[in-house]
Amino acid sequence: MKTNVALHNKIGFQEPAQKAWYAAHVLKAALTNSPAIAISPAVAAVAARPAIIAQTAKPARAATAAVLGTANTTGYTFGQLYLNSPAYPIGTAIPAIPGKPASAAVAASPAIVAVPAVAAISSPAVTAVLGWADAITITKTQATNLLIVVAELPIYQGVGIVGSQKSVIGEITPTALQASSFVDVVVSATGQSAMCVDNAADTTLEQVFYRNALLYNGVIEDVTRTINGVAVSCKRITFGVTPPTSYDFNSNLMQLPSIFNVDANPN
Repeated sequence: MKTNVALHNKIGFQEPAQKAWYAAHVLKAALTNSPAIAISPAVAAVAARPAIIAQTAKPARAATAAVLGTANTTGYTFGQLYLNSPAYPIGTAIPAIPGKPASAAVAASPAIVAVPAVAAISSPAVTAVLGWADAITITKTQATNLLIVVAELPIYQGVGIVGSQKSVIGEITPTALQASSFVDVVVSATGQSAMCVDNAADTTLEQVFYRNALLYNGVIEDVTRTINGVAVSCKRITFGVTPPTSYDFNSNLMQLPSIFNVDANPN
């Protein structure tokens, strides 16, 4: 699954545990087939509008001649003479006014601030990669106040043939898939912390998960999985989180602000 740096900045991860917890949930959701599911409809943009001042109904009136300033001894407020007529304070000359038809009363209304359009949000359709349906488990145990993630990711070390020490974490989700939205509570509106900024070398969410699990001191083991009859070398990553009392074990939401870098016994 492709990573999404812009989305990660929007979520504003502050600690590697949060980012690993997020990636584990997203990857797990992409391990089984699923149709696209509408989350929220599109909302049209709202144009800005100035406030409207209330005005009483005005009867029809004949044209009037200009009034000298000295003759204006009462003064008139906005809309008093006719619909949308300007204010003429005492002593102000009033120009000739052409005949006006009757007008209806105008109700006051406050100014409206412009609101940009909101795009519809839906989850993407998923055609899962066969053989990896159980590669990630997420266990939440309220009795021990422990959240545990166990993930097995393929690792390819053939680059050693050309002398590189770099090993490559492979994908277990559709390579063209990408998480483009996040509707849960974000961690920070000011972007990611320095320790959570995406590494340019991590182009998949599997790599993002692996890097942040390592930063969080996840337990790493070498294992072998049989995928469609073929033995595949994998890294098994296990990490545990002890959430604060505010964490709701009965919720299916990620609750990212409640995930901290607190070492927990994953066994």
